Formats: sequence, C-alpha cells, structure tokens
Amino acid sequence: MSAKETVSVEAAWEKVVVKFREVCVLRRESRLAESERVLKEEMPRVIAAWSAVNPEPIAAKKAELETMFATERKYVDQTRVMQRLLAGQMSEQLLPAMREQVAEEVKKFFAEQMRGMQATMMPAENKGAARAVAAMMPEAAPELVAASPVIVPMPMPAASLVSMAGSRRPNFTLARAS
Repeated sequence: MSAKETVSVEAAWEKVVVKFREVCVLRRESRLAESERVLKEEMPRVIAAWSAVNPEPIAAKKAELETMFATERKYVDQTRVMQRLLAGQMSEQLLPAMREQVAEEVKKFFAEQMRGMQATMMPAENKGAARAVAAMMPEAAPELVAASPVIVPMPMPAASLVSMAGSRRPNFTLARAS
C-alpha cells in the first residue's frame, strides 16, 4: 500500500468516525430524527467510501467498525459526564468568584466617578453626603473623601454617571478564580 493510499484510507476512516460521533451526540441531545437521518443517509456513504479504499478483508473492516462504534459511544458518554461536572463546578465556584470580581470593579468605577464629580459639582458644605459616598467606596477611599474639598449630591440619574465617565470604563477582564 502506497503512502497516498494510506492517507486516503486514514482520511476516509476519519470521516466515518466523525459521522458516527455526530450520531451519538445527536442522540445524547435527544435530536433523534436528525440522528436517524445521519445514520441512514450519511453513514452508509462514508462507510462505503472508506471500505472502497481500504484493502483489508471484509471481516477485518467489520471488526474495526464495531470497535469504533463501542469506543465512540463510550467517549461521548464520558464527555457528557465531564460536561456535567464542569457545569457544576462553574455554578459552585467560578460564577460566584466572577460575580464578586465584577461587583468590585463596578464599585471601584463608581467610586472613581464620584470622586471626580466631587471636584466639579458641589461645595464642601454637605458633610452628610461625604459619609454616604464613603460607604460606597472601597476600604481605602474614605480617607480620600474626607480629604476632598467637594461633595457630590446623592440623587443623580444613572445617565449622568455614564456621560461623566469619560474614557475610563470598568475593567471586566475576569481573572482566573483560584
């Protein structure tokens, strides 16, 4: 068998494996009609093409197909189990960590915006607002609010905050949860 024939047999075999895996996945997803269509219409064509270029005896081809069918069914089942495990891990560990990080970024962003607005909007006469702003800021920020000569009025439409944000936006790049 030449190198060209080997490549052709391997390529044809890969098509058979991919089609059968597709059938298995479709069945796992309860897409039975589509699975049956692929099994009845597409699988015979790819198996016939592979069989035509494969010089092995028919018995060896059948055995190879049976082994592949069992292996692929097992592979798809194991993949499904892994997907469920990963989904559970995401909902239990990763998503809460992501929510926490996003909340912290939003909190920092708005604290920055509040400090910036303090400098431009209102005289330092309203000390009660300073405490309200300080409560919204990260731990290090209350000192900044106390040192700031200007206080921001609390009732403000969200659109004003967005328009005053300028080019600084929250960093929602999520770090890997540890």
